[in-house]
Amino acid sequence: MDFFEAQDRARRNTWKLVVFYLLAVVLIIATVYLIAAAVLGYHADVPPGASLTERIWHPALFLTVSAAIIMIIISGTLFRVAQLRKGGSAVA
Repeated sequence: MDFFEAQDRARRNTWKLVVFYLLAVVLIIATVYLIAAAVLGYHADVPPGASLTERIWHPALFLTVSAAIIMIIISGTLFRVAQLRKGGSAVA
C-alpha cells in the first residue's frame, strides 16, 4: 500500500467522522429538547387549535438545552483531547 494513498483515505475518513460527530450532536440536542419539553409539560400551555410547530417549538427551552448539551460535549471533547496529548501510550 502506498503511504500517500493511505494518507488521502485517512483524510477522507476524518471528514466523514467530523460530519457524523456534528450530526450526532444535533440529534442529541433534538432528542434531549423533545424529552425536556414533554417532561416539563410545555405542550399543556398551547391552545387546542395550535399547529404542530407551535406545540413543540419553545425557543427559550431550546436555547437552554442546546447550551447545556454543547457545554457537556465540549467539556468531554477537551478532556479526551487532553488525555490523547500524552502521547502514543495514551492512544494505544
